[in-house]
Amino acid sequence: MSAFNTVSISALTLCYKTLDNCYTYELGATYTSAQSLFSSGFIRSLNMGYGSGTAAEGKKAWTDLFLPPGTATWYDDFGMGTEVAIAICSGQESTPSAVRTIGPASGTA
Repeated sequence: MSAFNTVSISALTLCYKTLDNCYTYELGATYTSAQSLFSSGFIRSLNMGYGSGTAAEGKKAWTDLFLPPGTATWYDDFGMGTEVAIAICSGQESTPSAVRTIGPASGTA
């Protein structure tokens, strides 16, 4: 995948259950490529990548992705076997340039 080495990246978008329920993790800088980002070492974020928001706002937005406000059944909604899609967005695009779904191995759910 040549985009890993050539497409600039400034945010990661994580979607839970559907592509309409997403959180965009702003990196705070634009990297020349995903390779550059993942080779740069530890990147600290005090607000969960929530742009100019506070740490509390970032934590709430991140939690709301998995447990929407009013969720009464935490285990049922956040239990085993749930798939999470992680999208890599470049600074120039409004749609993900790559999406990878992470979930249970085949035959384990």
